[in-house]
Amino acid sequence: MAATPAIPGFPRQVLWLTLFAACLSALDMPYLAVMLFPAPVAVHWVRGDRGPGVVLAALSGLVLLAVTRSLPWAFIALVVAAFGALLGMLIRKGLTFGQCVTVLTFVGTVFTGIYLTVNGPAVHKLCTIWMAARVKEFEAAGDAESPMQGMAQWFHWLGENLLNLGFGLAFGLVLVVAVLLVVAVSRRLAPEGKQPPGRFGEMRTPEWVVWPVIATALLFMADQQWHYPAMRVVSWNMAQALEWVYGLNGLSIVIYAVGVLVKGSARYQAMLVVLVFMLFSRAITFFGLFDTWLDFRRKADRWAEARRAGQSDRDGES
Repeated sequence: MAATPAIPGFPRQVLWLTLFAACLSALDMPYLAVMLFPAPVAVHWVRGDRGPGVVLAALSGLVLLAVTRSLPWAFIALVVAAFGALLGMLIRKGLTFGQCVTVLTFVGTVFTGIYLTVNGPAVHKLCTIWMAARVKEFEAAGDAESPMQGMAQWFHWLGENLLNLGFGLAFGLVLVVAVLLVVAVSRRLAPEGKQPPGRFGEMRTPEWVVWPVIATALLFMADQQWHYPAMRVVSWNMAQALEWVYGLNGLSIVIYAVGVLVKGSARYQAMLVVLVFMLFSRAITFFGLFDTWLDFRRKADRWAEARRAGQSDRDGES
């Protein structure tokens, strides 16, 4: 791809990113502040404007360091911004939407695994303290019959099983962030025709992933029989990670089917997707799993084609 001039108004972009990142960091939300930078970095990288991309990446670390006075958060900001540069390189090499998500998720999971391995006790302590605080908040928010008590019990259970679920939850977070990043960059680059081929609704989980599902089920049954702690750690974390994978696959099926079968504006279709997800979130995961054998997107295409054929016949008769 040929390099293009830097985006007009780059100083304004720097100003707004600095202000938003500083405000979020000051409000004790640095985890949101670091998420502001990878998408703009990726867009610059795809356009060939590596200089502005490097400036934004460096800016992310400087802002987090200046506001939080924390070197770890500054380092995390630089690493997250570097993922934007990685995505830009992947898009320039012609990788599809799904391939970009896969590579970002793999690299992000490796970094997360290393971080959790090196800082495991400290992270476990911080998470335990945070969850204990949430339990107290929910217990104080309502009486014994309040739904808040259910939330308190859930956080209490999660705190007790953090080792069994922590890595799977971290993987899910990395996967969701990767999907959102690729979606944001694709939408930004679409008017220029430089977005990666494909879209989220077409991103289908590879069929071979069903084998880890089978292995996880066998490990889970073995844990129920012999109660090995190490087996529980592996099986529960794998189950959590696979639930994220197939949950997102199910959501992509819903988005694809609504786009193919439902007439209406993009806003109406988005509202319908949100409604379906809220009502059938658990079932959507199973849709994602059984899509391995049933290919629901192909069925949606056939239903849409049959509907169009029926409409054409009715129009011809009239």
